[in-house]
Amino acid sequence: MKTQHFPTFTLTGKWKETSEAHVFNADLKKEQVRVEIKDAKMDRIKASMENGVLAVTVPKKEVKKPDVQAIEISG
Repeated sequence: MKTQHFPTFTLTGKWKETSEAHVFNADLKKEQVRVEIKDAKMDRIKASMENGVLAVTVPKKEVKKPDVQAIEISG
């Protein structure tokens, strides 16, 4: 398998964080867009392009709370 590295670039756009998700918006041509996501709720990611504006909503992963239980101390 061949590994390809692509240049990193700065994208002008908007990013908003809500309690449930990260929301990205950017002005792009549809042909220039390729979005790759890892470590997310893949079935709940939403992406759309309207009038040249890409909108991607990536839900946050649920943080599992530790199972904490009180124990009785004898003595």
